[in-house]
Amino acid sequence: MRERYLTGPVFEVLPESRFYIYKNSWRKANEEARDTLKKVTELVGDTGFSFNGKSFGFSRKFVETGKLPREFASDVSKNHSKGIYKIKKRSELYNKILPLSEEIDTIIEKTVVGTGFIAFDVFGLNNLSSTQWIDDRLFASVYSEVLIERQEDLKLIDYPEYTALVAEWYRRKNNESKLFLANRETGARIEQVEDIESGLELIKKHEEDDKKNDCYKENYYDIVNENYESQL
Repeated sequence: MRERYLTGPVFEVLPESRFYIYKNSWRKANEEARDTLKKVTELVGDTGFSFNGKSFGFSRKFVETGKLPREFASDVSKNHSKGIYKIKKRSELYNKILPLSEEIDTIIEKTVVGTGFIAFDVFGLNNLSSTQWIDDRLFASVYSEVLIERQEDLKLIDYPEYTALVAEWYRRKNNESKLFLANRETGARIEQVEDIESGLELIKKHEEDDKKNDCYKENYYDIVNENYESQL
């Protein structure tokens, strides 16, 4: 799994904020819906299946290139609509998939209603760059700190601390054991570190040495994983 790092400045979105509640409800919904779609895959196989509420079928390209399994040929309409060959409502296959479709609708109904305006209310107009979940913690990067509307919903994260959290998270996901102190601009590894705590201490030491040698650069060091690639 390749690491993904937000570009600074990076904030942690506080759990009590409206934006966190909105994003978290959709995260949980996506996880539940993914489990339901696996059941659909068990019915139709890993095919060109397309789902959109109670309108579902097979993609035009999938059907017209002869990839549609023969067992489903009689269940599919003769003509496509907006690139989809819909499954006939009176077919056996439709009746098998419909309950799963309704299950997904129920999942979506449980989400917190909201639009991009929630992001505008917190981060300012078109100021949110990207978001990232690390376990149950939500992080967000912005284009400008000045444009943020609700500072009380956010906590500014020191960038080396953030990259260390990401590296540790990917290490757990990938069952990897190595962390490195790296040059943020190039991604070049400087030396291996045992853990996040010792890595952050090492960053402080390097920054102090750089200041003594008149070569200090702000946010020059990061703690990264083996698969890290510079985002700059």
